Amino acid sequence: MDRNEEQREYWNGPGGQRWVTHQDLLDRMVRPFGLAALAQLNLRPGERVLDVGCGCGETLIEIAQAVRPGGSVVGVDLSASMLERARQRGVKAELIVGDAAAQRFDRPFDAMFSRFGVMFFADAVAAFTRLHAALAPQGRIGFVCWREPAKNLWVSVPMAAVKSAVPELAPPPPASPTEPGPFAFADRSYMERVLREAGFVRADIVPFDTEIELSSTGLDDAVEFVLTATPISRLVADASESQRERAATALHGALAPRFQGARLALPAAAWLVLAHAH
Repeated sequence: MDRNEEQREYWNGPGGQRWVTHQDLLDRMVRPFGLAALAQLNLRPGERVLDVGCGCGETLIEIAQAVRPGGSVVGVDLSASMLERARQRGVKAELIVGDAAAQRFDRPFDAMFSRFGVMFFADAVAAFTRLHAALAPQGRIGFVCWREPAKNLWVSVPMAAVKSAVPELAPPPPASPTEPGPFAFADRSYMERVLREAGFVRADIVPFDTEIELSSTGLDDAVEFVLTATPISRLVADASESQRERAATALHGALAPRFQGARLALPAAAWLVLAHAH
């Protein structure tokens, strides 16, 4: 099975279902990143925009508002279930189930956007080359992607705790730090090379640091959220009851000292990227 097929199966299975189930919480978690990237993209009324990996539709709603009057938005995502959730929310956009890099569009876009949706391409240069070809001559792409795990304590702290307590669940290390996945674009120089080889110019890449709130209602809720709605859920998806209990115990121990009252918020770090077609 190739990488694209793996991603398609995951996002039409547990990955997509996790987002649909926890859509409100997950959107709230990553909303500041998307808003910051959209502000940098600076969409204007009348523009035609592609949202890559649009998921359950929150960013489609933001984009549609930004390009009114006269603009339009197309959303593409591998996950049929997530796009169905977007339809249920009344999103005013054309929705396409599929791989953004493999689509043929009837006319070019003025801008493209993605909130954590461009790090999963099996061949990043080929994918961005196709996206570049779908932009108008003066078009631009703006997206947000994660920096290195060490700066993203919201995921690295729980992940380390679970891997230590239940090492048999830990997946093999990636063959390369640029392997498709959440942190594929953590290395700025690699991302710059991908964009340059794909034909983009004038890439502005700036760090964006904030916190991600894992709970405002205490430790037990934080542990449950981590186990069911963050990347840890993929790690424990097939765990036995005993393994899940060990993971939960480890999370209690790792997260408890980091609470401030009933609230737990951990550092998060991303890149905001803006690149021009010409």
